[in-house]
Amino acid sequence: MSATRVTIDPDDPGSLPEGRVDHAVLDGATEADLVSQERDDDAEAMSDIAWFARLKAPNARTQRAMAE
Repeated sequence: MSATRVTIDPDDPGSLPEGRVDHAVLDGATEADLVSQERDDDAEAMSDIAWFARLKAPNARTQRAMAE
């Protein structure tokens, strides 16, 4: 892999380099993919919350002692 230096003038759109981009691959996410990813992210967040909640809750022995 090689590095290429490019000087871009923000006021001159012609200074932007031309690249080889496959737009079909670049924007290949469908609505179903986005919904699926959001569902997975939500499930992971809920799992993390449950894990932290278990850390803060006293164990069964302590709960029995507190109840007495």
